[in-house]
Amino acid sequence: TTIRIADYSYSILDENEYDEHAKKMEYSESLKKIVEMEMRNLIKMIENNDEPFNFEYINNYLMKYFDILSKNENR
Repeated sequence: TTIRIADYSYSILDENEYDEHAKKMEYSESLKKIVEMEMRNLIKMIENNDEPFNFEYINNYLMKYFDILSKNENR
């Protein structure tokens, strides 16, 4: 799991939990490779400011959310 913080830093969480589950549930090597590859892809997206980690993208959806809230409050 990755968390995005306003200053564009991130922390990888649940790594220990993943390792425990991988061992306990006997994840296949191919599954582990997929998880590792997708984690690298996610980190690249964060570092490159790609959607959905882009401020404009987030702000756009936040404004849509506020618009929906406003319309619901006016009913």
